[in-house]
Amino acid sequence: MSWAPPWSDIGGDHRALAPGCYRIEWDDFKSCFAASDQPERSSQLQDLADYLELLKGHGLVIPHVLVDGSFTTTKRVPADIDVSPVMDYEASRPDAEIAKHAHANFIHPKDRYKTTPVPGLGRTVSLDIYGFVIVSPGHTHFDHCQTNEMYWREWWQRSRTSGMATKGYLEVKLP
Repeated sequence: MSWAPPWSDIGGDHRALAPGCYRIEWDDFKSCFAASDQPERSSQLQDLADYLELLKGHGLVIPHVLVDGSFTTTKRVPADIDVSPVMDYEASRPDAEIAKHAHANFIHPKDRYKTTPVPGLGRTVSLDIYGFVIVSPGHTHFDHCQTNEMYWREWWQRSRTSGMATKGYLEVKLP
């Protein structure tokens, strides 16, 4: 493992990432947060990998994901993975039917797929999905997309209890 998480004591029996955004590669993410002796974490990571592969198969380009929640702590058995897939609008080439509902069905479905099978995957996943779209400067919706991205980057640093930025999140570059 070439990357070591910068832990911060948050009280209780586990630690979270210190405040900030940590950019890491997919392989480092896997080795840091889903060791082979942790079946629950490995299963959740497989859910994420399968979900991202499905998006790719639909023609959606996801260069990286933001990851937070109990999965990015030292908690032995996290509840799920909180994730923001970052969709590159201009590079993506979904077919018309997927494009029509891509945001609601695949980029920002919230926690729907914990209880409802993912379309095209045929099973539920342990993911809370709050993604967003990026576009290049000069695009008609650049300001809106940038505001949305900044919202989620700030959100993932907030403590549930205080609402203040007290913890970090990961930006995982996908292969």
